[in-house]
Amino acid sequence: LFQSGIDQILSSIKHCWCSCFSERVMSHRLDVGMSTKDLKMAVIVQVMVNSEVSGVAFSRHPLKPVSSDCVFIEAVYGLGEGLVSGELEADRYEVSRKSLEVMVEVVDKSEMFVQCDEGGVVKVKVDEEKVKEKALSDEIARDITQLMMKLEDKMGTPQDFER
Repeated sequence: LFQSGIDQILSSIKHCWCSCFSERVMSHRLDVGMSTKDLKMAVIVQVMVNSEVSGVAFSRHPLKPVSSDCVFIEAVYGLGEGLVSGELEADRYEVSRKSLEVMVEVVDKSEMFVQCDEGGVVKVKVDEEKVKEKALSDEIARDITQLMMKLEDKMGTPQDFER
């Protein structure tokens, strides 16, 4: 993330490609009966956004997708790296698809990831007054819910989205 210069970018692409052959990935492929030969991976290189808040939204709750009447959202301060890596705890939002009622579990968010001046990301402390605040307002959670429902309707299947 936030690589600068061709050397950092090429190194990161090679690191991504190598991850395709990690012990964890190969073990998973064997466990589910997938081939461990002819593996292919695409790596996307794009301009990064230095986010104030990042998250993942699911148009159906991932732990109860069939009976789910809610959109599930997780959000952290800063970049999403801490969320997707599992290194940071995230606020959890369940928003009713019918009434748009928001239920939220707020966690202490004392750290976040931000862009590092030298390239890459670094973990920093969150301002004390924001540690126990919701990362997203109820209004934004409702807006995300409506977008996720439209996306699911357009694609014809449950969706997840990272920002």
